[in-house]
Amino acid sequence: MLVGGLGSSDQLPSAIVVGRTLSSSTVPGIQGNALTITYTVYNEQADPISGVLLVDTLQPGVAFESASVLPDRNGQELAWSLGTLEGFGRVSVQV
Repeated sequence: MLVGGLGSSDQLPSAIVVGRTLSSSTVPGIQGNALTITYTVYNEQADPISGVLLVDTLQPGVAFESASVLPDRNGQELAWSLGTLEGFGRVSVQV
């Protein structure tokens, strides 16, 4: 997974933190062979960060079903343009 701000390459700005929560942490808890992942991107500084992009690549055999915000797709790669993340702000995407 990659999250970047405008002007960054493949490294996270030091103020950006990404959290990931799974709908189940055990195989028996997965309903209908579908797992929901919630990514939350946090800006831990007072200044806004513009051009925030969240990118994730699905593993072989994993199928994309839906998301709370539709990503741009290139094969198994999913990308969400999150725009500007205000100071101490956060944004979440469910996949």
